[in-house]
Amino acid sequence: ILDRLGVRQAIEERATKMYVGGAQLGSVDLLAPVQPFAGYNYHLGLRREVLDQILIDHAANEPNVEVRSGWTVTGLI
Repeated sequence: ILDRLGVRQAIEERATKMYVGGAQLGSVDLLAPVQPFAGYNYHLGLRREVLDQILIDHAANEPNVEVRSGWTVTGLI
């Protein structure tokens, strides 16, 4: 979906690539390599506000898009 949206490069420039995933169960760490999916063998980690800003900036540069900050959407016309 990042490729379809045209934001993969911007996100990868700001994100941490994680090649190992895991969980912690009490004092036990479970780690495993990230399995390839859609041609990528890593997960991307970045703060939500960074992701949001990348998406907003990208949308603002699209034709016929107007981005408004400080407004609350309460319904669709």
